[in-house]
Amino acid sequence: MDPRGQGGLTVGHYFFFSYARLDLNRHVEKFFDELCAEIRSHAGVGEDVTIGFRDNLNIPLGREWETALLQALSDSATFVALCTPSYFKSHQCGREWALFHERLAAFASAERPPVMLPLLWVRHTKLPAVARQVQYATDQLGARYPKEGLLNWVRRGFHQRRAEFVEALAEHIIQAKERYDLPPLSTTDRFESVISAFKSADAAFSAPAIPDPVIVTAAPASPVAGKATVRADKGTDQKARTVNFVVAAGTLTQMRDIRRQTEYYKDRDRDWEPYPHATPPSLAMLASQVALDNDFGARIRTIEELPGVRETIREYNELVVLLMDAWVTRSASKREAVQRFNDGAAARDVVLVPLNEEDIETYLEWRALKTEVLTLLEPYFTEVGEHRPLPLPVQDLTAMPGQLLRALVAANNDLFREGVVRRWLPGDDDGDLPFLSAPTK
Repeated sequence: MDPRGQGGLTVGHYFFFSYARLDLNRHVEKFFDELCAEIRSHAGVGEDVTIGFRDNLNIPLGREWETALLQALSDSATFVALCTPSYFKSHQCGREWALFHERLAAFASAERPPVMLPLLWVRHTKLPAVARQVQYATDQLGARYPKEGLLNWVRRGFHQRRAEFVEALAEHIIQAKERYDLPPLSTTDRFESVISAFKSADAAFSAPAIPDPVIVTAAPASPVAGKATVRADKGTDQKARTVNFVVAAGTLTQMRDIRRQTEYYKDRDRDWEPYPHATPPSLAMLASQVALDNDFGARIRTIEELPGVRETIREYNELVVLLMDAWVTRSASKREAVQRFNDGAAARDVVLVPLNEEDIETYLEWRALKTEVLTLLEPYFTEVGEHRPLPLPVQDLTAMPGQLLRALVAANNDLFREGVVRRWLPGDDDGDLPFLSAPTK
């Protein structure tokens, strides 16, 4: 993974652009483009030279993302980090930081090269200890910058301040590339196995197994006011509308043959954890908790179990939420199971396909995966029409509970109009329907 050409001179990128995907918007893209243009102008290099590496820009579809990412971290002269609250919560960003810092630690000199450049994008961002050790504010970058943050300058159109800042930063990056020749990465570890610089351990590798609930119900009121508990019950006659959360995901063994990042999978498919740092980490349990907190019942099933209980679900006016991993489109057995979901799909059924920005492999492959999901679930989406209960994908974990609740309420309302009548009023079915008399004086 040595990026050096003849004579030992580094021929890689001028900078690696590290940012949280939740922060990516036109302001971030504008800043990246301006910095690249300024470096190109000051360094006098042509369009054939790639100035900065940005993962969703520099990794073409179909290329091995992990190899491309590690190569860029190995050959970039500097590391530009866009510091925001989201950045320091991102394990993806923490791994990038840790890997580049590994190169810095291996630099054979008493002088610490100023090549790690954390930039304060959102003012008042609380920096972890590892970031506070690195100088991010200098006289060259202007006295206003640490107080106001770069985002304010970009968003409010402070062209002069921004231009001076970008020019100073570009000159610093060019000088660093010419002066310091950092060694390439020596690690052969897979990217997802690297420990984030922002946490001492990755909880994705130590999450406990989730119990196997047949029916999940709200327990009687807790002695502590405002608290609720969850229990597994195999025979409770629920009065609340029951939601069947149907998991379409692979086991750890199955997914090893399909993708590289497999830390989201467990020994059982129902324990799939697309958000491993959520509480609880299992998406099925997380979604069940949303239902229970809002007076629904909840039951967790697998996609293979659904055909055998579909008739009962319809007969008892229960709801169905499909929790689907986009990667199952590439598993023959799971594709077949999802196709059976289409056979009895109703417009009130809900499909939730998550996209975790920490899952870089899925993020980079999402364009192709989304097409595959739409194709596989075409009968369902045709039935639903333009009024999808949930966005595709569900990307914001903090917004997911509210989005799911709105979808459940809408599906429940549909049942009042279209559900199966379980108990008729006593009397002659052929008689006149009762009506209210008009008010009298």
